Amino acid sequence: MVLFCALWVPCIFFCFSSLVRAGNIIQEKANFVTVSALLTGVSAGLARFFVPLIIDTPDGFGISRWLSAFVDYTAVPIIFPLIILFIFQTVSRIVVNDKCSFVLCALIPVALVRSIFYSETGGFIRLVLTPLLWTSTIVCLYPLFNLLSKNKIIKKTKAVFLIFGLLLITATCWWLFFCQHILYGAILLLLPIAGSVATVIFLYRNKSKRIT
Repeated sequence: MVLFCALWVPCIFFCFSSLVRAGNIIQEKANFVTVSALLTGVSAGLARFFVPLIIDTPDGFGISRWLSAFVDYTAVPIIFPLIILFIFQTVSRIVVNDKCSFVLCALIPVALVRSIFYSETGGFIRLVLTPLLWTSTIVCLYPLFNLLSKNKIIKKTKAVFLIFGLLLITATCWWLFFCQHILYGAILLLLPIAGSVATVIFLYRNKSKRIT
């Protein structure tokens, strides 16, 4: 489980970025963005050693535990690199089209730190379920980010609601597994996994068309 936590996110990052990477991308720009994402992840990962859980509920199973799942384990670790990316784009004026690869790259150091931090006490939920939820949710966000970039207000609003809904599903799935509602958690887990698989198939077909 420790190896899964350490290696799963970088594996998905390299596979996913190879599908979405444009053929004419400027290598210097790509390297600069990758380094920025890794620095973001390193900062977030190191903060785990010095900053305690924001919502620490060692004995809770209700709404407080769900909030802990949302803030400390599932949604906020995905949202934080996006906030850094927004600041980065505003300051540097470098537009990063592939936001999902940026977030995946930023989560590589976080997953590595997590695998070390929870190597003895983590278990399935922290070492396997958490990185699995991260990657499946981020890949699902790819078409939603494309929808968010449209000029129509209706499409932007729809994308925002779908993104927020997906993050709620991710946190609820983690919470259900933690509360030992395995069946319901597994059903919710299938949603982001199915969405990520559909996204990867779509990207693979588009890349095959570009090659041929």
